[in-house]
Amino acid sequence: VQTKEEELEISEEDQKQRSRENDTLSRWVSVVHWNGDTHFFGEFLTKLLPSLFACLDSDPERASHARLALSLAAQAKLNQRQIDRILRDCENASKNRKGRIRGGVLPFLQVLGFSRLFVMDSDRRSKIRNIVITLLGDEQLEVREAATHTLVPLIRDAPTEAITETRTLLNLRLQKTKPKSRKKTKSAISLTTLVERHSAVLGLSSMVMSSPYSVPTWMPQVLVALTSCIDDPPPISSSARKLFTEFWRTHRDEWDDLKHSFNEEELETVSELLISPSYYA
Repeated sequence: VQTKEEELEISEEDQKQRSRENDTLSRWVSVVHWNGDTHFFGEFLTKLLPSLFACLDSDPERASHARLALSLAAQAKLNQRQIDRILRDCENASKNRKGRIRGGVLPFLQVLGFSRLFVMDSDRRSKIRNIVITLLGDEQLEVREAATHTLVPLIRDAPTEAITETRTLLNLRLQKTKPKSRKKTKSAISLTTLVERHSAVLGLSSMVMSSPYSVPTWMPQVLVALTSCIDDPPPISSSARKLFTEFWRTHRDEWDDLKHSFNEEELETVSELLISPSYYA
């Protein structure tokens, strides 16, 4: 009969062995891609991807190897059946109880979508966007913010109908979580509501950041919607203010022309935030 000390020692040795195996897997994936031999790699990737995601929950050096391997693996030659299986694995990983694994799905999806920008059909691109939008509402702030940056190129490269669908979804989420009384905004808000409202603000911010030097027809209404969040509790308010700071930085030089994309009411509402320095103090 083993003592508790012996069981603990065995458990620690198993963990070390598993960590070494995961590191070997990450390095092997990287070597395969550096050699350019990825023709048959797709079949292996559909079996190895969950293990690669698991490697992210390791020490910094091994996690770094895993991130590189995932970035390279996302560029592998894949058929549609393999992509479907990979997207299912990504969806499962996005629900993992460990934040580092959930967050690690995002850069993988970004590379996967970009490397197949002109060959992936709309349903699969929509699946990628939906996973990212779901992670906008993650319980961890770091994952939510990472999802914001991942969503930017997905919106930038999305067709008009997908942009409209995303904006409608996020606007509904923002309206659903709107405080009934402005006086109670900073005190009477549950954590669930705060995270959901923050996810809407981050998603709408991604839409604005997807067009850094222009004002598409949908942008004025998005900006007006975000003005309602300036006085919300952090991190909602801080994300909204950061967005307006970034918008003004990228649009200020051409503002004399771009402001004509707004109607009078929209321009008045947005200009108050762009001109008043107190909002960014």
